Amino acid sequence: MLNTILCLALATQAKPIDLLMQGLQPGAYGYAYGGQTQGEIVKGDVPVLRYRGDNTEWSGWTFHLAKTLDLSTLRTKGGVEFEVKGKYGSEAVTLGLLDDDSDGPGKRVQIRAKLGGYTSVGTAWSKVAIPFSDLEDVGAWWDDKAKQEVTGKFDWSKLSEVRFLSDRGATSAAPGDSSRWIQLEVRNFRVVDSSTAGSASSAGAATDAPELRWNHVGYDVSGPKRFVAANVSEKEFTLLDAAGKEVYRGPLGAQALWEASGEKASTGDFSGWKTPGTYTLAVGKLRSRPFAIAANPFSTLLPAAVKGFYFQRASTELLAKHAGAYARPVAHIDTGLGLIEAGREGRWSATGGWYDAGDYGKYVVNAAYAVGVLLQAYQMQPKLFTDATNIPESGNSRPDLLDEVMWEMDWMSRMQDTDGGVFFKIATQSWDGMVAPRHANSPRFVIGKSTTSSLDYAACAAQSARLLKPFDKAFAAMLLERAEKAYFFARKNPALREPKNTGGSGPYEDPDPSDEFLWAATELWLATGNAKFRAEATKAFDTIPTMVAPSWQRVQNLAVYSLALSAEKDSLGRRARTRIDSIAKVIRVQIAENPYRAPATGFMWGSNDPILAKAVPLALAKRFDPASDASGLADILDYVLGRNATGYSFVTGTGEGSARAPHSRLMASDKVDDPMPGFVVGGPNWGREDSKAKVAWGVDYPYKVPARSYLDMHESYASNEIAINWNAVWVAALATVVAP
Repeated sequence: MLNTILCLALATQAKPIDLLMQGLQPGAYGYAYGGQTQGEIVKGDVPVLRYRGDNTEWSGWTFHLAKTLDLSTLRTKGGVEFEVKGKYGSEAVTLGLLDDDSDGPGKRVQIRAKLGGYTSVGTAWSKVAIPFSDLEDVGAWWDDKAKQEVTGKFDWSKLSEVRFLSDRGATSAAPGDSSRWIQLEVRNFRVVDSSTAGSASSAGAATDAPELRWNHVGYDVSGPKRFVAANVSEKEFTLLDAAGKEVYRGPLGAQALWEASGEKASTGDFSGWKTPGTYTLAVGKLRSRPFAIAANPFSTLLPAAVKGFYFQRASTELLAKHAGAYARPVAHIDTGLGLIEAGREGRWSATGGWYDAGDYGKYVVNAAYAVGVLLQAYQMQPKLFTDATNIPESGNSRPDLLDEVMWEMDWMSRMQDTDGGVFFKIATQSWDGMVAPRHANSPRFVIGKSTTSSLDYAACAAQSARLLKPFDKAFAAMLLERAEKAYFFARKNPALREPKNTGGSGPYEDPDPSDEFLWAATELWLATGNAKFRAEATKAFDTIPTMVAPSWQRVQNLAVYSLALSAEKDSLGRRARTRIDSIAKVIRVQIAENPYRAPATGFMWGSNDPILAKAVPLALAKRFDPASDASGLADILDYVLGRNATGYSFVTGTGEGSARAPHSRLMASDKVDDPMPGFVVGGPNWGREDSKAKVAWGVDYPYKVPARSYLDMHESYASNEIAINWNAVWVAALATVVAP
């Protein structure tokens, strides 16, 4: 943190500030991250910034200004302009602006703009003008302890750093040159007033329109019942029955500004009304759509969420008797596929599995995480999961959830090489269009073999072996044997990274496999009782912090949850329960401090995922300590089902105000008006990577504020995609509130 903050105020008609000259003054410095990334500002009559990004990593070079700049007077009428050129042309690079860390060590909030949204980077100099009005008031800072981005408000009065950054694999090299580098030069980089800042539109700010936000599905008779009234002047609300008669009246809470949505939110609470029926909320002239108050109102959502995995099945025909209007012929058998970056030559077959998300790729690391979450949902509430969701295996005396797990584990097992290592993914080398599976004919490959894919498979295979054993001993034994082989492969190869080939697939990058080692060792110990696995799990447990919300990239919580559920008499299990209690306390504070009563701390890609994931520690804390407050579970479901700043229910098939056009090749191509039910979409995304301002083929977001950056369109892959890991977390969240 700077001991003394020196601010350079910019008056409306001030002389342009040369940022590169600021970066050359005494006290300024630069730093890089990401592999062999480099950067410098070269002195001269016209200083030139040279960025050399490592194309094999997520890269950035930052120059820290000699003085912080106060841009607040130029927020709506200023911007930056500069000239740029690349070595190859078409370099995909993003500009980042960071404030200082005066509000806490490391809390330098960054806002970003992709250069491709303002110019076509070529090999000759081209001009760029980016109005500040195009940028957010809310960005994100990197929490190094949690290893994730956290939303924060950018302080326009304290610009302290400027950054150029590039995604892994962001450019293709010219023939004969190394593929490692992204090379860019910038000159005449200035902060200017509105007369020279360009004319890009500033439309899309949050409005002050009054709105009601409520759970579209409804509320449990005996549970909390809250809604949000945004930007209203009224002080009370009424609850109307199906005939329009007032049955309940209550006060609205004090207004609180939610910076992430730009709204002043008031909460109404009608928890005291416990009569089942259909109701409408009224605030002044505003009316909600009808919703239910009922016993166990979310019970019908769980079978649909589970069946979502059946709709994602690859390599098989979906018959009309199971899939109804969504029936489709077999596609993507995935036999005899070529190997890329796999550590060996030849061809490989791995039929089956689930399509990962809105595309037709299949990825082991995300599949393993999804399976792990589903199995923990099953372990928490086994009686919830029936054998009657109408899939081909229904009626076999095994819960359909476990049948889906077996379908996916069968595919993942086919991805294991003879040396025990597990291949990373099956994908194409260029993205398929929004076409049906049978028309997606791009060549498919088995790509990569990594430490993380091997460990993730080892973990979920051992977990599956333990929980599937009562239903299929032979399959469970096979999984356990393969799990040990995969684990020992990873021990011998602890630093094999994910494949670089991402032309038609996601990177699923993860440079740190320590949490995967913890999860794998934990599940192997629970499945085998082998003390060596316990010792390795203990060593990792002692050094790896638990997350508030896990993800496919940070899986340590899955180990903690399994220990708490399955090793209750062991010291590791007791320690795991203590950690869960600590997580739950943090989540309760997040809910209490949020004007929408949602544990929403950031709006990254898939923002609904961490919000839903926080249901599990709340439920487990209540399970282990009945005195623990689990009321936040209702708030989490309320948020996802409509009580959010967009007004949408983010789950398909949940009524008039629900998502209807997810980014899914299956749904966009099936010629059925209604989406497949039971899928949760990603949700608001402050990055808006698919915005027209950033990519030529992008979409037009009506709101730029993070909590409202959502579009219900097939084209919006950044905010409206579906994914198996998100649906797994949705199943787990439902398992915490649905009564058996």
